[in-house]
Amino acid sequence: MSVIEYRRCAVDCLLHLAWGQWSSLGVAGYAAPDREAIDSIDTEALILLTSLVGRCEQRLFDLMLDWLGVYGRLVSVQRLQTLRRRYTWVDEGLLGYVAAVCSRQSGDRRWQKLAGAYQGEPRPMFMDPDSRQPLFVARADEVALKHGWIRNVYIPSGKIAPQLPKDAATLLLQLRGCAGVNARAEILLLLLSGVGRPAELASRSAYAPSTVHDILSEMQLSGMIDDVSVGARQRDYALRAFFSVQAGSAVGRPCVRFPDWVRLFDGVARLWNVLMDERLAELSDMTFYGEVNRIIRRYILPISRTPDFPPHLLRLIPNP
Repeated sequence: MSVIEYRRCAVDCLLHLAWGQWSSLGVAGYAAPDREAIDSIDTEALILLTSLVGRCEQRLFDLMLDWLGVYGRLVSVQRLQTLRRRYTWVDEGLLGYVAAVCSRQSGDRRWQKLAGAYQGEPRPMFMDPDSRQPLFVARADEVALKHGWIRNVYIPSGKIAPQLPKDAATLLLQLRGCAGVNARAEILLLLLSGVGRPAELASRSAYAPSTVHDILSEMQLSGMIDDVSVGARQRDYALRAFFSVQAGSAVGRPCVRFPDWVRLFDGVARLWNVLMDERLAELSDMTFYGEVNRIIRRYILPISRTPDFPPHLLRLIPNP
């Protein structure tokens, strides 16, 4: 497969991934008949990934803004801030623009923490995925300019459904609507999916270990979770069996699937930056594939061996 063919295939795969998840959250306009079932979605990780890959799909990017205008109150801004600091591929100016638009649409002041102005020369926001040339801008968006980006004026479509789909994909948002936008919702979802180690709960939820410890202690006092540790050196927790039965699962088995989307999106975001790097386009195919394979081996192959890995992303593993 040539570099051009691989790049086009990879871009299609990653846009397919983002579109599929947003459609499961209620965004209209995308329906792939062969799309695999979507598990519970990590909303903050999806926002960060879409802010990156959405630069090659303006309609996807703007529909994300539309969705945030309706459901932004169910998004954890604190968790977004933590993930932004964790990963170098997150563009602060781009995330700042998303936050500024969300704050304007919803009036939610939490988003202002992320909406700091960008200092520097504005860059084109959207580009053609094949040529990587910027799209034409007739009238620049003033909010985008303040955050270092040039794009046409964003106009909300008003087509987002006023109610979320009631299925596994939106379970995190449903839990937040009931338990509040805090670490408790993530921990409940992770426990339902079978994750029980405090260190993994803290890493996957992107909250401080002390916060996770306090919540687990409170849940133990309530009788909702049990300590199921098998040794003295490692603590493991699980929801009581009756909670699993009520959720429609066999006793002792995870009630839902909540893949480690943060880890997966970190890998594909790094690959995306390689695909979009203009410097690599001027080098040999061997050099390009060398960098691609480095990212694949380090960040994507370890996840590809898990049952939660989306099957269509196997096409990202090249056979040059």
